[in-house]
Amino acid sequence: MSNRFRTIASAAAAAAIVSVSMVTGAGAAFATPDQDQQFINKLDSQGITFPSANSAISDAHVVCNKFASGNTFEDVFGMVKDANPDLSNYNDGYFIGASVVVYCPQYLDALPQ
Repeated sequence: MSNRFRTIASAAAAAAIVSVSMVTGAGAAFATPDQDQQFINKLDSQGITFPSANSAISDAHVVCNKFASGNTFEDVFGMVKDANPDLSNYNDGYFIGASVVVYCPQYLDALPQ
């Protein structure tokens, strides 16, 4: 990934961490009853759309599974970009950051700081 794209994606991931942390209390390793809605609300606030909420939620879990399998941020970014070519690099990074904060905060260290 070029430095420019990495910088954009990194900034977006950091923005997602900050904004989602305010809502979820970041770091909670358990699911809350409204976890999916919080995730969708964050995507909506950024203007990120998917064919359905279930599709976005499913993709978020794929992001977590990729980190669980040992993939790097760059690997996951490439996967998200390939799956969602219409999203900007910033929104791809935001999606990854929001996915991690909401669904798998144990991988926060995998995100660029």
